[in-house]
Amino acid sequence: VTQAVSRMKDGTPGPGNTLLAKNVRHVQQAVRQYHGRVGRHNRQSLLVIPQEEVKRADPNLRSVAVVGGSPDGRSHLSWNTRTVARRQANVCEEHGWRKVVVITFDLNMRRAMETYRLLGLQPIAGPAIDVAYIPDYVHWGMRTKWRAFCREFMLQNVFLGSGKYLQWRDKERGEYR
Repeated sequence: VTQAVSRMKDGTPGPGNTLLAKNVRHVQQAVRQYHGRVGRHNRQSLLVIPQEEVKRADPNLRSVAVVGGSPDGRSHLSWNTRTVARRQANVCEEHGWRKVVVITFDLNMRRAMETYRLLGLQPIAGPAIDVAYIPDYVHWGMRTKWRAFCREFMLQNVFLGSGKYLQWRDKERGEYR
């Protein structure tokens, strides 16, 4: 599974999502080599559930489903790490998958891993990228590393502090896995 980086102001996926797509390819190649050595090749282990921006960065990625990107390229209350992960978890549930390799940018990895854990999956941290922070990203928090660090620090504290509440709320709504 992937968690995308903001897209560019001109609508293109941008260098961060291109790097994420390359990491997906590296993981797929490593899995293919591992299965070749142990004599069992599982085609499903090579599939990915990318966010739209990552798929647009590499249209040839073998994916089982694509989770749509944010309508405006930004994270907000209705489109964020949790909503993307929930949609990806639904696809995993449909296929009976429990383990996922998480590929995202370095500052988002901890929060993404905990999100997938809360959704009942067994996440494995994939290679995290150090995103090229450039002013042409749509999302203000991805334009400089300092902004991204401050944003993630705040979000992780809020997210991890509210994680138990969100778990309880989802259970009450019948959405908890």
